[in-house]
Amino acid sequence: MKKNIIIIISIAILLILGRFIISNIDKIKAANARKHLATPSVTVEEVKAEAVIRQYNAPARVLAKYRVEVLARINGYLTKSYFKEGDYVKAGQVLFEIEPQEYQYAASKAKANLDNAMAQSDYYKKQLVRYEELVKQDYIARSDYDNILAQSNAYNAQVESALSTYRDAQRNLGYTKVKAPVDGRVGIISVTVGNFVNNLSGALTTINSSNPMYITFPLDSKDFVELSRIDKSANVDRDVEYTFSSGYKYQFKGVQDFHDNKIDESTGTITLRAIRS
Repeated sequence: MKKNIIIIISIAILLILGRFIISNIDKIKAANARKHLATPSVTVEEVKAEAVIRQYNAPARVLAKYRVEVLARINGYLTKSYFKEGDYVKAGQVLFEIEPQEYQYAASKAKANLDNAMAQSDYYKKQLVRYEELVKQDYIARSDYDNILAQSNAYNAQVESALSTYRDAQRNLGYTKVKAPVDGRVGIISVTVGNFVNNLSGALTTINSSNPMYITFPLDSKDFVELSRIDKSANVDRDVEYTFSSGYKYQFKGVQDFHDNKIDESTGTITLRAIRS
């Protein structure tokens, strides 16, 4: 029995010694392997601070600075048009003509009335000078002088009234030529030649200006607050790039020059506007 115990103990000791020897051999091999490995290269750089550009994407709309409805300001039949739909026109360029004959007659009549009033006024001014001398020398009664003075003042007032009527007639005559109020591209003609028009007829056509053009886009209000915090102001001109729906990037850069004064409650966004820089 004792002999068996001694044998078991001896076997256990041998196993422990064998495991210890194998473990040391593995450690020696690993150490030798590490000695033959190349020393890794390490790059050391100085930590630097640099600006990081924040970018936001948003759907945008291209808008004309001016979108003007061309209206008739007098009554009459549309007799001529001087452009083609889609033409580019200049401010002051004649687009339509409203029959001018009636307004030419009114202007001529107003001019004749003005000339008559001025002639009468001039006559009584001269009479007033004569009567002033006569009343000083007691050749006429003071009442005669006062009568001439009243007549002179009345015709002076008539001149002012006639002049106002003439200017109004000239203004209306000028309205027979319907002109472009701004530079831009003309749209579809809404009322064609031959129709009777007045200031209630609606737009004869529309003009959209082409230079400059605006781009408006919504930005999440939280992003706008963050931008304002970074820039330390909400009123900062920020760079804007525009990409068409086709994927083509517009060659010119823009600058954000305006932001709305309210947040859209339904979307939580604020509208910004950019113009070509």
